[in-house]
Amino acid sequence: LGDGMRRLLALSMSLIQCEQGALIIDEIDTGFHYSVMVDMWRLVVHGAIKSNLQVFATTHSLDCVRALASLCEQDATARSAASVHKIEPQLERSVSYAGEELPIVTRQEIEVR
Repeated sequence: LGDGMRRLLALSMSLIQCEQGALIIDEIDTGFHYSVMVDMWRLVVHGAIKSNLQVFATTHSLDCVRALASLCEQDATARSAASVHKIEPQLERSVSYAGEELPIVTRQEIEVR
């Protein structure tokens, strides 16, 4: 197996092991080709819902954010479950974007990373 497949397997196992809790994933896109990121997000969103789990994932990848937006555009479940939060040190709170806003945000090239 390649690194991407190993990472998907580890991600799947983590989603199951953290049932009823929280999962923190740093640089969620590491090891994945941009062409599989929509499927990776589908696994994460639906796995989190099934496991009653909250996922916190970081990324610097615009492709990763676009993939989540694409999934939200296609999938009503993801659209209602996902959100992106941009952390700005000078602000008291994060700037949040709901799943239904993500396709618009990426089309308008608003910086959310």
